[in-house]
Amino acid sequence: MNKNSDMQWPESAPHQVTNTLDAFLGGDALPQAYLFISRNNGLELAETFAVKITQQELPHADIVNFDAATADGIEGVRDMLRLASLMPVTNDRKVVLMQNMDQASTQMLNALLKTLEEPPTHTIFILLSSRPLLSTIMSRCQVFVLPHQNFEETVSDELTDALNLLKTLNCG
Repeated sequence: MNKNSDMQWPESAPHQVTNTLDAFLGGDALPQAYLFISRNNGLELAETFAVKITQQELPHADIVNFDAATADGIEGVRDMLRLASLMPVTNDRKVVLMQNMDQASTQMLNALLKTLEEPPTHTIFILLSSRPLLSTIMSRCQVFVLPHQNFEETVSDELTDALNLLKTLNCG
């Protein structure tokens, strides 16, 4: 087994979340889509998870980075989805890290939704957003609402809305 399987989770990551992710990693079937909702965007946690999944260090061809804030609209999403459909280079899994998905257009999210409905069997999607996404996308993801780095901050209205939405979706 690669040394990356023993890689430590970020200290800021909640133990309940990392324990759940470890359980997924140790299970028979790894869910194919995750959504981390966080004001701080959860990038360090997502990158660590990607390394643990692929057993490869960053940067690596089997870990595809996509940023909705700087993407070339719908064509940027389509290009990323084409990359996601390609077989992994050195592993049996490929991970697509999708940052700033709260900034994705409805067209971009709809293109992603079609892929999440029938994802390539070798590809794991990790979405990062500061707020909830379309309920149809959230229903296809394992959703984690991450606390702020500074626990003394007041929870924002958006995160409260996210928790309420998760309760209504029966995901949280």
